[in-house]
Amino acid sequence: MIEEDRDDLMTITVDNLVLQLLAAISNSTNYSLPEHPPEIVFVAHSYLEQQVCGRPCNVKGWFPSGRTIYLDERLDLENDTWAKGILLHELVHYLQQQEGAPSEAADCETWERREQEAYQVQYRWLVAQRVPAHLLRRISRPYLKIECQEANAEQRQ
Repeated sequence: MIEEDRDDLMTITVDNLVLQLLAAISNSTNYSLPEHPPEIVFVAHSYLEQQVCGRPCNVKGWFPSGRTIYLDERLDLENDTWAKGILLHELVHYLQQQEGAPSEAADCETWERREQEAYQVQYRWLVAQRVPAHLLRRISRPYLKIECQEANAEQRQ
């Protein structure tokens, strides 16, 4: 298989996964399926760190607003359920925007509420996928610690 065919196959696979995850989110929330799904772009981890944190951090995905979700190029969406859960989390943010909430938080309270919802949907989906409990604890920690300071709200995803 030539490289171009492999890239096309990966795009089809990711596009199908996005549609499946959007349907799962829609079924577990009040969000409608979007007319147009977002574009998924894989980028270097260092790019995500620079854009989201401004320093080294553990970010794996980012939805700044618009139609593009950025994912760490090291994520294996084909074989790793945890990686699919990260995409699902970002898709929740995309649907939040589609329902009228701007992606860029107007204030900390809005950001916290949106982030909590994304973690809740992600957690429930991972439970339904039978992800082991020790991995689920990884998502519980950030969810329980969601808080921001007004000055740093614009740096949050």
